[in-house]
Amino acid sequence: MPDTNENKRTQWDDVYDWWESMRDNRRACAELRRAASPLEALFVPQGIGLANRLLPKEHKDYELQRLGAVAGVLAHVRRDNDVHPAVAMALPREGGASAPVSEARFRRLLACEELDELYPMLIRVLRILDNQADVKQLAKSICYWKSGNGRERRNWAFEYFSNAPKS
Repeated sequence: MPDTNENKRTQWDDVYDWWESMRDNRRACAELRRAASPLEALFVPQGIGLANRLLPKEHKDYELQRLGAVAGVLAHVRRDNDVHPAVAMALPREGGASAPVSEARFRRLLACEELDELYPMLIRVLRILDNQADVKQLAKSICYWKSGNGRERRNWAFEYFSNAPKS
């Protein structure tokens, strides 16, 4: 059988597997949900477990911080879906006429440049979205939020404003 991209696992598949395994560990999830920052999420064994799963032995501190943020935020996700997080923030709920996440809140989210700022905002947004998110896309977005000259934030802006109700 030819080797295709469909058969290759990615680091995001590993993140998803970690998230799924965490759903069965209520105590660890609760500890991660109490973490007030990406650093605190790394003080929980399962938070550092995600980092150990994905990072090489020689890694940079900022990579560890990113995975702390991923672990802490994903602990708040109760159900995976296949909707880009920014689209979910923009699409009105059934019977509603406005975006679940206001444009003002979304702009504050986009303005976050540091993971310590982004972390609590994403957790608040997840609560608004009934703790549902595309696990892989959310993890990827957190990891790339500060890199690529703002590319990830531009992608989020495009997804949100392309799907938000027109006023």
